[in-house]
Amino acid sequence: MSDDGAATSLLMQDPALLKALCDFVQGLNGTIVNIKRYPAGSSIVNMALERCLAAVDTVFGATASFTLTESERRLLVNSSPFNDKIQTAAYMKTFIDSMIARDVRSLTFNRGLTEDELLSFLHVFGEKPEDIKAVGPLDEQLKGKGVKNIIPDEKVFVALTKGQGVADQARLEALAQMGGGNVNPADVTDGTVLNFVVSRLASDKLNLTEAQLNQLKKEIDYDKLQDAQHIDFDKIGAAITAAMEQWIVAAEEEESGVRGAGGSGSGGGAASMGELVASGPKLDIEGADAQPQKTIEAEHHSSTESDSELEERVKKVVATFEEMSRVIVQFKNPEIRAKLLNDFLKVVTNFKELTLARILETRIQTAEGIDLKSQILERISSQKKSAVLDVMIRKYHRIIDGMSADDFSINIEEIAESETVLKQVLRVAREQERAQLADRAQRALSMARVITKEGKSESSLLILKMKRLFSKKPEFFLSDEFLDHFYEVAGRLLEHKRVDILRRVLERVASNFQNPDRDIQLATVNAFVRVNQSFIMLKRTDLINDTIALLTRQLKQEPEAVVYARILATMVADFSRLVTLGDFQLASNLLRFLTRLHQETTNENFKKFLEQAIRTLINDEQSLERMLTVIRNGDEKAMDLAAQLVQRYSPTIAVPGVLEILKVSDDMRVRKRCISILTRFGSEAVDPLVAQVKTSNPWFITRNAIGILGDINDSSTIPAIVPHLRNPDERVRMVAVGALTRMGGEEAIDAILASYDEQPEAIKLSILHQLGKTKATRAATKISETLNELQITPQTERYAVELITALGRVGDASSAKSILPILKKGGFRGLFAKESEALVHACLVALGEIGDASAVEGVKKYVEHDSPRISKAAQESLRSLMQGA
Repeated sequence: MSDDGAATSLLMQDPALLKALCDFVQGLNGTIVNIKRYPAGSSIVNMALERCLAAVDTVFGATASFTLTESERRLLVNSSPFNDKIQTAAYMKTFIDSMIARDVRSLTFNRGLTEDELLSFLHVFGEKPEDIKAVGPLDEQLKGKGVKNIIPDEKVFVALTKGQGVADQARLEALAQMGGGNVNPADVTDGTVLNFVVSRLASDKLNLTEAQLNQLKKEIDYDKLQDAQHIDFDKIGAAITAAMEQWIVAAEEEESGVRGAGGSGSGGGAASMGELVASGPKLDIEGADAQPQKTIEAEHHSSTESDSELEERVKKVVATFEEMSRVIVQFKNPEIRAKLLNDFLKVVTNFKELTLARILETRIQTAEGIDLKSQILERISSQKKSAVLDVMIRKYHRIIDGMSADDFSINIEEIAESETVLKQVLRVAREQERAQLADRAQRALSMARVITKEGKSESSLLILKMKRLFSKKPEFFLSDEFLDHFYEVAGRLLEHKRVDILRRVLERVASNFQNPDRDIQLATVNAFVRVNQSFIMLKRTDLINDTIALLTRQLKQEPEAVVYARILATMVADFSRLVTLGDFQLASNLLRFLTRLHQETTNENFKKFLEQAIRTLINDEQSLERMLTVIRNGDEKAMDLAAQLVQRYSPTIAVPGVLEILKVSDDMRVRKRCISILTRFGSEAVDPLVAQVKTSNPWFITRNAIGILGDINDSSTIPAIVPHLRNPDERVRMVAVGALTRMGGEEAIDAILASYDEQPEAIKLSILHQLGKTKATRAATKISETLNELQITPQTERYAVELITALGRVGDASSAKSILPILKKGGFRGLFAKESEALVHACLVALGEIGDASAVEGVKKYVEHDSPRISKAAQESLRSLMQGA
């Protein structure tokens, strides 16, 4: 048994030492977690550190060195894993995760480890993984901190079978570093390469599961090979590659058979709406609205997911053999190098075409006089060369035609590297007169050259893909193969300011409407649903407007009823999405278009479809709530657009929401818009407004409701308003007067006049001002009586002027006899220190408005008055009176 083996056996079998090891790992784990959380000298950190030191001192009493290795997400001490119970402990799992996150396979601890070294190690290891990697190699960082007795990745142990030996992956690198002159070629056995391959497979490089690794060992009979004096690589090379490929073969077969498959041209990936019932039209609003969900799901469940997994697996295999080639060519001894290269080629050339193609595309390390790719090509058959070319051609097709994110991420250097291989295959095929192989090689080479030319920038690659796209039949634009990646393509086109190309794509989608097949037409509508969802995610409502225009054009052509219904259902769903995005102008235009189309169409069945679509829109409570929120909180422009659109909604659902905003908002801009909306609803808003008027509310709510009712001018609301002529709040009474006078009619005027004497002067003046607009005789009578009874003094002059002005506005002829006496000589003399210009002016203007010829003589005397104001009023009044005569 080796020294490592003996030490391992002792450590794992002695309960005290095993406990010490567990305590050490637990202490390390706790300190790694806490050392950055707590300040230096923290008791929590110190306790964990002391626990580590006590535990490791116990271990060093039995061994001078030990290594903790992560293998297959299990922790090993040297070559033996901790038992299953210990492995499941939380601290053990966390410690393993810490090692994996930092790309550390093993940590070797040597006797002589000091407290300072351990603390320095924990400070470095406790940094975030990305910060550690950014600074540089971990071993260099530790050396810089003076840590000599903790060495990362010095030894890496791999658990093979229970109680079995060790494969050290550093063996091959160590041999190369010793130099050719110090190594006996006889010591370099075929098992060296094998050990290297197996250790890589077991590592995180390829991330094999425990079951996969065990199956691999079973397939290659590793236990026997490990001790073999000679290995026949003609047999074992194929066994290794076959075993390795067991875990990628399914994905590789999928690569060969699935990637080229496209979606159905007529399906378009849209959910079925179902047939229209014979009894009448039906819009599948829910079906249209559910379409975007399919688009989102497609992004997460498309075939590219398995493609990505496949590429990742193959990438890891290729990386392993790249690493092997770099190490092998470091050997200076030609005999050793030739032996290792021979074994290397026997392994590599047994891979399937997919993995082999990736290896040939990669810059495998070479040395003077060594061309690994040429040697690989020489050793594989023409049939395998042809299969490799097919893999490359499929890849190039994806780069040129594909639309997923992966299809835009290409490695130009890799493509350029493959050109060298393709030229070599083409040359050999021509020399050997293998026409079919030459044709494939020429085709692959031509495609590779196009990609290297156009793929240097995303913009040129995008244009190349779009040229290919427009060469396809219109039905392709309805397929899942296209629609699943439309969001990606649209985003890239917009990023490169190629809206023109995007609009051409929309026209190509719409061209399928010309197909006489109804299923194709339905699929076209469904395609637009998914296209619009992409535009919504990109926040490009201008492009949604384009799609609506294309759908509108089709509607005007009056297609089959089921297609007509599906288009309308799509538009209804688009309306809701536009409202959600806040594009109320476009939403309003859409509603206006449907309304106009409803008025213009002569097809009764289509008219019913349109009625249902419009009814669905104006009763959409969710969209309404969005608009009301904007009215409450939006900017001026958004508020105006939202208010305009709310006015088109059903009053049944809109009025209560608008009233609620009117109740709670103290923003004049908001209240103004709410009042405007309710006024425009007219009689349909009356009942809820009357309910507010009759309810005990704060004065401003009642005032607003009365004012709106006055604007609506519905006489049926007069009984609800009249009581508020005596409202305790004068502001409410003032608005009630205005509302009732705007309505007019005997009931309203009588109510105002009946309350007149009870009102304060400000309300009386308002009543006079309002009554002047009514032209009601009973108003003139009341005003005249008030004026006749008034004792005109300087104190009542303003009131008298308002009474006279109101009489003039009413224009009743009988009112002149109440005004003329005031103008007669002495009518106001003695009551004023001098003539009242305001009073005379009011009388002259009122008499002119009344037009009673009996006032001519009374007016004439003021035509040449000293006051220009009175003289002018008299002239205009006289002119009016003479015309009336």
